[in-house]
Amino acid sequence: MRLSTFGLFLTCIGLLCIDFLSMGVSVGVYAQEARYQLGKQVIGFETAFQQNMSELESRRAVLPSLERAVQAFFGMSFANAEKSIDEAWLKLLPEEQQAEASSLIPLRLNIDRHWYDTETAEFEIELAAAYDAKTVLSLPVKVQVELLDRDGKRASSETKSISQFPFKEKVSIKDLAEGDWGVAVTFQRETVSWRLPNQIISRSKSLESRLAKAKADFEQQKTKEPTTHQRSIQLMLNLLRDLKNGRSLETDYPAHQILQSVENWIQDAKTLPKLEQAYLPGQFWFELDGNKSSTVVRVSIPDTAAVKMPVLFAFHGAGGSENMFFDAYGAGEIVSLSQQAGYVLVCPRQPLLGGVLSVEEMLEQLSQHVSIDTERVAVLGHSMGAAQTIAQVERGQAGMVRGAVILGGGRGISKRELWKALPVFAGAGDRDFGKRGVQQFASSCRKEGGVVREEIYEAVEHLGIVQVALPDVFRWLKPLLEK
Repeated sequence: MRLSTFGLFLTCIGLLCIDFLSMGVSVGVYAQEARYQLGKQVIGFETAFQQNMSELESRRAVLPSLERAVQAFFGMSFANAEKSIDEAWLKLLPEEQQAEASSLIPLRLNIDRHWYDTETAEFEIELAAAYDAKTVLSLPVKVQVELLDRDGKRASSETKSISQFPFKEKVSIKDLAEGDWGVAVTFQRETVSWRLPNQIISRSKSLESRLAKAKADFEQQKTKEPTTHQRSIQLMLNLLRDLKNGRSLETDYPAHQILQSVENWIQDAKTLPKLEQAYLPGQFWFELDGNKSSTVVRVSIPDTAAVKMPVLFAFHGAGGSENMFFDAYGAGEIVSLSQQAGYVLVCPRQPLLGGVLSVEEMLEQLSQHVSIDTERVAVLGHSMGAAQTIAQVERGQAGMVRGAVILGGGRGISKRELWKALPVFAGAGDRDFGKRGVQQFASSCRKEGGVVREEIYEAVEHLGIVQVALPDVFRWLKPLLEK
């Protein structure tokens, strides 16, 4: 799932999953698919909000809907949460389009499998309403299904007229080369065109045999002592296994790109794989080995990779994962900002019960694969990730990081000497239930003579604070991470 209203949503779903597991029940396919689909809607909302978030009127307009969505999730009413997110999205549209768009926004794209062999000639899509929308949905409606390359250029397009939902249709991929492709669905009715967030399908030549060979080759070269290289290959093999079996996952994974990574890493453990035409260029999944445990991270490396690049660690909120900053918090805006700034972005998976490697350990492991400057490091966290950010600073040595960013959460500091000379950015929304923690943290730092920038953003709640604050955060980081 990929969200910013994501933070608490994932918390609720994550806690629900923990309840299932504690009873010895596996989390069902429905729960994971619901997690995925809700994430897609929030990506759509956040993409639209990105263009409006600097306008106070737009922030005020969506605020009640976002707060209702959170309340619905705490009440485990997922359908009402989806309706509230859709309502917030609609309020970002021009008023004259809202009535027409309200009949289309409940629709979702379902793809039962996202990875195919190049011998497969077609795949099936289903279009259906996420909740009861009979009172607003009018038919017929036209739908355009496009397959897009990594640059968004159209590879194929089909248009159908739909007279009932749910609607199932086979989409031809017989002429589609191997690689990772975007699936875009656009509904058209009268004066309104409504496009759903893209999904990914992948095609690989000799999928079964290549995956079997990669597994066999990996088993032959494995050693008894785990390493980051070995852990990362196993992580990716597990992802590929799930994708091959059609399992619902929390986000879109570029299966062909990951397969190439595995094949190349098995051949050469010393360098990052050279991936031609990668769908997500510069993005990698690692499982970093530590002294006593390991941590899964998703990493973004700038396109114009320089020698000794600065590093930004971003710690997600409760219930999230290493994918959260890439898919959420402004539909992954931090990835674009890091690319532009020339930062290596590292997003660790943070379990609810802790267990994240220290920044020093992660830097040590990453430096074996990526050209990073271990003296130009900053840390950032939201909500539970804000507490993790404080803890990471206090686990390390003075001077380990050049700046710390705390958003939507926090606490008083413990190791006071570490904060005296460390610049910090502390931000919260004025309707943010994490505001008190942010203010407590900022006050603690000031008492020690720390350099604190504190920002309280008007008409922003707990979930939107990252997206709204990021532009200010990156302007603040720039002088700190310069040579």
